[in-house]
Amino acid sequence: RTEIVLSVENHLANVKPWLDLAQNIGAVVKWWDNTGIDRKDVCGMSSTDLASLVTERTIIVAISHASNVLGQIRNMKEAAQAVRRHSKRALIVVDGVATMPHIHCAGVFEWVDFFAVSCHKTFGPHLGAIFCRRPETDGDLLRSWLPPLELEVGTVNYEACEGVVGSVDYLKEWCGRCSGPEEPVTVQRCYHLIRQIEARLCRQLMRGLEESSQVHILKNRPRKRKENCDTIKDDLPHDLPVVAMYHDVLSSGFIERACLEHGFLCRSGTFLSTDYFLKFYG
Repeated sequence: RTEIVLSVENHLANVKPWLDLAQNIGAVVKWWDNTGIDRKDVCGMSSTDLASLVTERTIIVAISHASNVLGQIRNMKEAAQAVRRHSKRALIVVDGVATMPHIHCAGVFEWVDFFAVSCHKTFGPHLGAIFCRRPETDGDLLRSWLPPLELEVGTVNYEACEGVVGSVDYLKEWCGRCSGPEEPVTVQRCYHLIRQIEARLCRQLMRGLEESSQVHILKNRPRKRKENCDTIKDDLPHDLPVVAMYHDVLSSGFIERACLEHGFLCRSGTFLSTDYFLKFYG
């Protein structure tokens, strides 16, 4: 039987379609628990155990570039190499929605087959986009797995596509105002400036939260240098500016409402996490 590998920290958008596919074609689903949330220490998103799940029968490996709850960014080169050592035909499908607003992701494309993003997360229109690396990973292959009429390309949303171009112009204009006259205005430079600002805000937030013994922050273990995200080459944090926490006494909903009353926006809920993830953190 064919096999599909799913990582437990995935957003449901990169899980539910593959569960449906597995049911349609009779594939075995394997769960990659790479967060370490079943141990006392929450370890990093290492790809060490991924290789043990992948075989020549594996057709899909669906993983996230980063957890939208824990915030740690995966080393996609390491993950892809772990897959390729055991399967040449497996398609690596990556959810890049959480990372796209914060880091320049183009370096990931050479390692994966599909990289999906949502443009409205990055100053753009409400438009989904997906990068496809290999010519054989086109619609014909997907149609061979799905019932008739399940996959339809439809008409291109030209207005939204033009909005994506406008978001790049916006980034470069903002970068130009924040940079010195001799510094190049590029998309990469824009992301670097964004991350500098995010890092300062996160440090300030963490200092405040850590003052309370009743606040517990969900975070991964510190990573070794070689484990760091392969898309970040500077000394800024190799994590998303995401702080997930819970309080011993106060409910998440109460904290969310209190923050809003004081002019701070935060969110509470499951964030469309998988049942496997919520079993430990829910």
